[in-house]
Amino acid sequence: MPRYLCLVTNIDGELQRQELQAESKEKAEDYWADKGYLVNKVKEIAEDEFRLGRRGVKIQEIISFTVQLRSVYMSGIPLEKGICDIAAETKDKRMKEVLQDVQRRLEQGSNISNAMANHPQVFDEVYINIIRVGEAKGSLNEVLEQLVQMLVWRNELREQIISASIYPIIMLVAVVGVLVFVVTFLVPRFVVMFETLGIDKLPRITQFFISTYTLFSTHIEIVIGGVIALIVLFIWMKKSRAGRYAFDRVILSIPVIGGIAWRIALSRFAQTLSLMWRTGVDPSTSLKIVKGVVGNSVLARHLAKAHERVVNGESLSKSLEDVKGLPPLIIRMISTGEQTGQLSETLYHVAEFYNRELPFILKRMLALVQPIITALFAAVVLALAMAILSPIFSVWQSGLGQGR
Repeated sequence: MPRYLCLVTNIDGELQRQELQAESKEKAEDYWADKGYLVNKVKEIAEDEFRLGRRGVKIQEIISFTVQLRSVYMSGIPLEKGICDIAAETKDKRMKEVLQDVQRRLEQGSNISNAMANHPQVFDEVYINIIRVGEAKGSLNEVLEQLVQMLVWRNELREQIISASIYPIIMLVAVVGVLVFVVTFLVPRFVVMFETLGIDKLPRITQFFISTYTLFSTHIEIVIGGVIALIVLFIWMKKSRAGRYAFDRVILSIPVIGGIAWRIALSRFAQTLSLMWRTGVDPSTSLKIVKGVVGNSVLARHLAKAHERVVNGESLSKSLEDVKGLPPLIIRMISTGEQTGQLSETLYHVAEFYNRELPFILKRMLALVQPIITALFAAVVLALAMAILSPIFSVWQSGLGQGR
């Protein structure tokens, strides 16, 4: 069914830009006219133009929407009308477009999970499947509340990671900035000064900086080519499946950082699996979806194998035994939960364990990294000072010796 871009005026005289799926242009005009709108213009949208949700929205927008949607559901307001009101209040343009499309699909008879499924960049598989289970069981109120908790947790985890990364990133940028400034600005001037003073024999550290400057000045095309190659390599590692896997393996092999990255992935695994299990998503679907949200392709590959074993009839705990890096205690807890029939509660406790542990780990990492980065910065400054002052000090000493 074609889609139409409609320029309409409401009863308050406000000009609005709306989109509608209809059998024909005339049907689209009749739809808005029946609602009391003045139809100014209706234009069919080409298929490749209508791609809402290509870009995601901020997680705060999704949290706000989910909270409001729960309030709408609890108050008994029809979902299509409630979502229309939420869309009208939403400031984010992309989110407004998505909600308007969800509203139209609901008015055309779709259920809310299918309407949302058309926008995977906004509502991921976890969100859609939990909503779908809530619809089927008539427990949309409860699953929306749990979704809010999960989204808030995701946002807090993201903020913790960013907070722990800010200082190291700033210091590393400062170190690189100082090196570039010295090599491109100071070194050429000191080379001239050393030649004027007649200094032939330079310390190795000074020779290193001069050689670096020479490389930059005489082989700039090689430097630029190297930078471009690194950028292309980074993009490939982020975009392709093989590249992403290689990138994640490198990250996991880095001392301290690798351990934290693995715990973050395990935390996402435990939190998401716990939520999906509590809301009633079946084990096979849960594992299939969870592997896509852990944020680490190494763990995702292990979970894909575990998913195959669950499909073949093995228990969850048995399928997770070969997941390298998954603590044996966690597997034992899951096994106990299966045997006692309290797997949902067990997974919740596993998720809580990681939720409590992760902030302390991030703080510990920051406490460890700060002095290392500071020492690195100090070492760079000291090396620069030695490279510049050592030749000058040698000339001064030579002058003193000749004076005697």
